[in-house]
Amino acid sequence: MKWEQYKTNAVEAVLQGNYPIAERFWGLALKSADDSEAPLAISICLDGLGDLCLMQDKFAEAEGYYRDSLNKKTETLGEEHPEIAMGLNNLAGALCAEGKFSEAELMLKKALAILFRVFGATHPETRWTIKSLMSVYRELKKPFDLSEAAAWIQPSMEGGKEKDAAKQPVVCATCHRWHIAPQCPFCTQIRLKALALSTGEWKPLAETQ
Repeated sequence: MKWEQYKTNAVEAVLQGNYPIAERFWGLALKSADDSEAPLAISICLDGLGDLCLMQDKFAEAEGYYRDSLNKKTETLGEEHPEIAMGLNNLAGALCAEGKFSEAELMLKKALAILFRVFGATHPETRWTIKSLMSVYRELKKPFDLSEAAAWIQPSMEGGKEKDAAKQPVVCATCHRWHIAPQCPFCTQIRLKALALSTGEWKPLAETQ
């Protein structure tokens, strides 16, 4: 699919530190994904644009992209999928960069509740989210006690969803993230050869290796 090719070029432009070119390719990828009506592909592109804005200290723009991505993922995957937790973590990062720690706290609590239910307390994603939440609590000058989190973790484990928790997560061979969907919703499964576009002197890494 063409959006995957644009995505590959965008990632490689980021690695080269060429942010304007990366933004161009992410924009092309987003349009292509939108035209093909692929909701998860759209969310991947929005995340990429959010990451790019975060790298350039454009925190408000990053927040907007992450919110749009999270909404798209929620429409597609529901509210309890681990990919939603990762989206909440992304959004919380942008909010923290803007100094919106109270709102970031809410996002991280939601993320942690999902990760506890799906992966348990010892999973790397869960532990990373706990550390992020602890950092936010320090900024808010609030004490943090994980044992007191049961009050807001427990509701997400109710409602007859125990069978979902029994699904075995797998690791994506491309991005090395855990997921329980048939395919990794965070990135593409196949790295396609970069599409050669007329972009001045810049060339995709795939063409220079």
